[in-house]
Amino acid sequence: MNKKLLDLFYKSKNFKKIYTYIWYELISIIDKKGLMRFMNYGYHNDSTVLNLKEEDENDRYNIQSYDRLVKDIDLTNKTMLEVSCGRGGGIYYYSSYFNLKNIIGLDITKQAISFCKSKYHFKNASFVLGDAQQLPFEDEIFDIIVNLEASGNYPDLISFFNEVSRTLKPGGYFAYADLRKSEEIPKWNDQIKRLSLKLVEKEDITEAVSVSLALSSKNKERLINENIPKIFRSQFYEFAGTKGSNYVYNALKKREKVYIRYLFKKP
Repeated sequence: MNKKLLDLFYKSKNFKKIYTYIWYELISIIDKKGLMRFMNYGYHNDSTVLNLKEEDENDRYNIQSYDRLVKDIDLTNKTMLEVSCGRGGGIYYYSSYFNLKNIIGLDITKQAISFCKSKYHFKNASFVLGDAQQLPFEDEIFDIIVNLEASGNYPDLISFFNEVSRTLKPGGYFAYADLRKSEEIPKWNDQIKRLSLKLVEKEDITEAVSVSLALSSKNKERLINENIPKIFRSQFYEFAGTKGSNYVYNALKKREKVYIRYLFKKP
């Protein structure tokens, strides 16, 4: 699938529904052992120092994304929500490595929530089926809300931002990271300005994400080659961001797309 066709697919109003359904259904079929916990592109630079359990080393770059997202927040005894939790890797990391009071993972796809409920059994973690644009929670109940590599697929980003503001406690944090095409940045900036939270930190992490993709490429290619029929592999290389793929890897390398991390605080 070439870049122009991918662009057309991405711009389709049904992109989120089609893509997530197909992706999660295929993963459910090929990942019988439930090993694929993370779907984000990862993060790595030479100064990254993160002590992980041996069993988590295979997911190091993905985990480093989640760690970077909350690097300036004290999570001790806090209540957290991850919007668009996917297959629950972020919930796993935060529950395993931090002393959170409570953490909820929300996703719009039934396959993702079903997988998470069967895979993870932390006393302080739960999973909820729901829409990012209409969060099924009361006002001001979360200390921290995280959202990683998901908001570009929301039909109404402003509605999501309003829901984040509504459900965050005063003094609470919104840890947010995503990527956009360079020509989409002005529109994204305008949308972010409408978020009624105080900007604490903004960081361009395009290079660190690109490095992560390069380092994890061989492992992704191996998994795709072992589990996906040859006729479909090129599409999976593109969506996984393997080295040399146009839609993510080359786009980040050439800065045709940029990846930004934000931290906001509710007054």
